[in-house]
Amino acid sequence: MDRRSNLLKNLVWYSRLRSASFGFQYWALNQFSALMGMKTPILYNEKRLLLEIKNELFQLLKEDTQRISEGIYPARVLLPDVSMKGLLTVPKVIYDSFRIGRRRTNGSASEFTASASQYFSDLPDYYIKNFHFQTDGYLAESSADVYNYQVELLFSGAADSMRRLILGPMKSHFRNSPQGQGLKFLEIGAGTGRATQFVKMAFPQARIVAIDLSDPYLKVAQRDLRSFTKMSFLQGNGAGLTFKDEEFDAVFSIFLFHEMPLEVRESTLKESVRVLKPQGFLGYVDSLQLGDHSPFDPFLKDFPKFFHEPY
Repeated sequence: MDRRSNLLKNLVWYSRLRSASFGFQYWALNQFSALMGMKTPILYNEKRLLLEIKNELFQLLKEDTQRISEGIYPARVLLPDVSMKGLLTVPKVIYDSFRIGRRRTNGSASEFTASASQYFSDLPDYYIKNFHFQTDGYLAESSADVYNYQVELLFSGAADSMRRLILGPMKSHFRNSPQGQGLKFLEIGAGTGRATQFVKMAFPQARIVAIDLSDPYLKVAQRDLRSFTKMSFLQGNGAGLTFKDEEFDAVFSIFLFHEMPLEVRESTLKESVRVLKPQGFLGYVDSLQLGDHSPFDPFLKDFPKFFHEPY
């Protein structure tokens, strides 16, 4: 077995074990919540559907590790957070899961602390919600600190792999500048900067501007990505960008459009095209839609109800 094949095999096993760990944690949290009388997401028991989900999940992880073995992006994208901050995330997630369960049970999606409420005047009305029933929505650094872990739990450790789907097409488009030399990227809805980090790892010489409506989430992104150079973090609205026409070589977003009303999506796309250079790269990764893969339609019908996705 050659070196590349051996690397791929090891990466696949690592990704599967990581996925199994997150899947078990999510199941355990839901069991505890149910014992406490809280409403929990439906856990489908049909074997054929569960097998379909497992197969799709493993295929995604395999393709992700394949791209690593091909050098499209470095293996360090898989490195876990072993810092003290990372280790403290788990108890925070457990504690917050019960607060999320309470909101889900009560149907409460507009519950904010005083510190989060201070941001309301600078934000559009559609954004002032407890998306996913999470504590303070996107308006607190405490929410940002646990967000990535929470999303990995929800998707059984596949959220990062889904975010990295943007990298293959980007690498192909910019094959004449594989390290990002001379390129300027804009990410709309950067959030905690998780996808930003992966793009920066794939294009270390590119200049990246990351914008988001949430000032607290951007502060966490700036903190977590402080070791990277040529990066800017700006609080701003993708539906009304302040940049000049044809300023960026690439405009991209990850898991953004399903969080916005239709008219805001349209405005954001128009603005994305306006600030994009001719022959530039415009791309986004987002959620599956009804009819895209019919076996998953039952999940998609129930998902907005259990995770408060109003749009």
